[in-house]
Amino acid sequence: MISAACRTTVEMLEPRWLFASVITDRTDYPFGSTAQIDGAQFAPNEVVQLQVSHATGTSGSNADPQNQPWLTQADSAGNFHANWVVDDPDAVGAAYVLRATGLASGQTAQASFTDSIAAPVTIATAGNRTASTTLQSTTFSQAVPVGNTLIVSVAMDPNSGSVSLSDGKGNVYTADADVTNGSGTSGVRTLVFSAPITFALTTSDRITATFGTSTTSKALSVHSVAGLASASTKDKSSTATGTLRKLVRPSHS
Repeated sequence: MISAACRTTVEMLEPRWLFASVITDRTDYPFGSTAQIDGAQFAPNEVVQLQVSHATGTSGSNADPQNQPWLTQADSAGNFHANWVVDDPDAVGAAYVLRATGLASGQTAQASFTDSIAAPVTIATAGNRTASTTLQSTTFSQAVPVGNTLIVSVAMDPNSGSVSLSDGKGNVYTADADVTNGSGTSGVRTLVFSAPITFALTTSDRITATFGTSTTSKALSVHSVAGLASASTKDKSSTATGTLRKLVRPSHS
C-alpha cells in the first residue's frame, strides 16, 4: 500500500488593484461647456489629484487658474466623478490632457480631449425687394444653446442709414464689419454682426433687422457657431471690396 501526505500552503498577497482609468463624456467640447470626468480602479476612498493641461507641443499657457490641480475623493469601490468647465482663456482650438493621480496608491491615468471650433451652420435666411425699415428672418431651423455664437450677414442697397439686429431674447449683436461698394442700384452695402448667446434661442425664434432708412433690396443669413471664445474677440480684422469677373481655369503646360 502506498500512502501520500497532502500539504496545503497559503500565501498572503498584498492588496492589488487593476490599472486605474479616467475618461471624459466627450472627446471635444465647445467653449463654456462642462466636461464630465469619471475615474475607476483607484484605491478605495483615496484622494485623487486631477489636472487639465495643454498637450505637449501645442500652444496655450498652463499658468491659468483653470490649469491648476484640484482634489476629489474616490468612493469605497475606487471610483470618482468630477467636472471641469471649459473656459480656460486659451481653450478655443486647444488640445488637452487630463491626468488623474491617486495620492495613496500612486496609480495614474490620463485622457485627452479638445475644444475645437465647429463649422458654421446656416439656420435662417430672409430677403425681399420691398421698401421698408425692417426685415425678419425665417424661424431658426435648430435651437441655439447658451455658449454658441450667432453670426449674421446683411446685404442691402448702399444707403448710409443705421442697421441693428435683435432676436427678442435680449442677446446683443455687434457690427464687426460694414463695407459699401458702389452706389445706387449698382452698389451693395454688406454688414457682418455677431452675438455671444447668453439667452438660449429656440426654433420659434428669429432675427429682425431694423434699418434707419427705408431700404428696398435687402437680405440676411444667420449662422450658428459652437466653440468661439467671444463674438467680438478678434486677433485680426480685415475687409475689402472688388468686382467679380469671369473665372478662367488656368492652363498647364
